Amino acid sequence: MAQLYFYDPVNSSNMKEIQDPFNHKFPLEIVSHIFTLCLPRVPPLLRHRQIQGEWAVPLFLGAICSKWRHIAWSTPRLWTTVIVYVSLRTAKQLGGSLPQLVTEWLGRSGVLPLTIQFSAARLGERQEGYDEVKSLAYLIIDILNRHSERWQNLDLDVNADTYTRKFHGSSELSNLRRLSFNGAVSGFDLPPFLTEIRPTHLTLSSFHCSFTGFNVSWENITHIILQYTDNITCVDVAEKAHRLQVLRLCAICSFPEEKNYVHCPSLRSLEFDEQNCPVAAPIAEIIDCMELPCLEEWSYVGKFWRIPLVSLLSLLERSSCHLKVVKISTLDPSCIDDFRTFLEAIPSLEHLSFSLGLSNGQSTLNNILDRLCNAPPSGTSATESASQLLPHLQTIDIGGNTVPFSWDRVPIIFRSSNRGSLSMKFTFLNIHIEGIEDVVAHQLLQLVDEGRNLCITRKDVKEAQLDFIQELRECAVRSGLYAGNSTCNAI
Repeated sequence: MAQLYFYDPVNSSNMKEIQDPFNHKFPLEIVSHIFTLCLPRVPPLLRHRQIQGEWAVPLFLGAICSKWRHIAWSTPRLWTTVIVYVSLRTAKQLGGSLPQLVTEWLGRSGVLPLTIQFSAARLGERQEGYDEVKSLAYLIIDILNRHSERWQNLDLDVNADTYTRKFHGSSELSNLRRLSFNGAVSGFDLPPFLTEIRPTHLTLSSFHCSFTGFNVSWENITHIILQYTDNITCVDVAEKAHRLQVLRLCAICSFPEEKNYVHCPSLRSLEFDEQNCPVAAPIAEIIDCMELPCLEEWSYVGKFWRIPLVSLLSLLERSSCHLKVVKISTLDPSCIDDFRTFLEAIPSLEHLSFSLGLSNGQSTLNNILDRLCNAPPSGTSATESASQLLPHLQTIDIGGNTVPFSWDRVPIIFRSSNRGSLSMKFTFLNIHIEGIEDVVAHQLLQLVDEGRNLCITRKDVKEAQLDFIQELRECAVRSGLYAGNSTCNAI
């Protein structure tokens, strides 16, 4: 594997470029590709505190030596993401040079599609630096507008009333696929180009206005994220986007008391995210208003999953959908029995992922694993399969603070007639070798040696993931209880 050498730009003048293997041993195309791998992954709706310094990777590469600078400057893919945050500090330190830097940056991107993330400090007209920030922001927006025909992803995190109407598109915005608004408030003036675009991905954050002026081509939108918004926006979006396939609802603050069913004929994935929600979102009320005949994936991210079982079962019956994926970040232990009943109602499930906050649901988790052991063999009739728990399960991912089940269930599941190809992953904070009997430990190691898809990781206090299987193996070898494949006997 090639090693990438990074030199200190301050001391690079004392080093000869001929010593750099990049300058002679690799074709330019390979070096350019390696440079692009250094770019950070850019998530939607960035905040400036998350991106300080990261957006300048191409500049850092160009500071190594003249050869690297030539390669970086002539690699357009390095310059296709433009992230600008205009603050009072930016205006004072870079006010004179930032417009020129953005211009050169865009020029180096050639004709490739662009990802634009623009944010500006939200200052009142009477606050210090308001005029400086506003003037600099307007200059940057004018520069971005000159390349609007290449906008592919546009993310605006600004004071809507001040900046949004300054963005304008060319007559053709055929490249625009992802559009994100953050900080929009009711009554603001929308950018005129919105009446001309056909994005497939739409993100609205803190968006509280009717859609009379938001005249995007709704029939083209397939992915929507709604964050920090209200019931009116949720209903409007669900009704307008007839081709909607993926819907993510983050911190929805309210929902109407009157039940009006929203039919989403194409929706495949529904995710609720309550991580940053100050109050519990009315998830039950939301799903009580939905009909989702094509729903395949259900996800919940938040503190504890406490959705009433009756609402979930009603959704499944009303929609006649066939769930294949269920992901729950943290399952409330008090709901573990309801969770088992929910699993029994979705025999079509193929991928299951969840974590458990506390381990007082061990008996129910053991029961669930025991039910998995008794899955029918291949060729069983549909009627018989329906009585078994998750007959089509392919992957199961369980996490938490402590182990919420007995480890002896795992080898039994893998030895079941139709579970040999099952993938099982476990991630726990408190997991100890002493808690696993020697016989069970030997069986777990043998499963891994046989090539079974079993992964057990332990998180340390810094959230780093450690290979617990390897720890188990080293302990077993030290104690003389395990010597690898050569001493493994059939269970």
